[in-house]
Amino acid sequence: MDGIIVKMDGLDAVRKKLTEVATRISQPGALLKAIGDRMVEQTKQRFESGGPAPDGSPWKKPKTPKNISG
Repeated sequence: MDGIIVKMDGLDAVRKKLTEVATRISQPGALLKAIGDRMVEQTKQRFESGGPAPDGSPWKKPKTPKNISG
């Protein structure tokens, strides 16, 4: 079976797995760009939908001119 399966539980695991993958491919920049593009798209979707944060916690209400003091 061809393909890559990535299972991880934290940033250290992500870094380790990306390092392993990068050593196996001839152009790691393409893989890292694809991962970065996906992360940007997920972040945009989170902003558009109002959250949640990447850790699953709800976002605080945004500060707007109506609720900024000072």
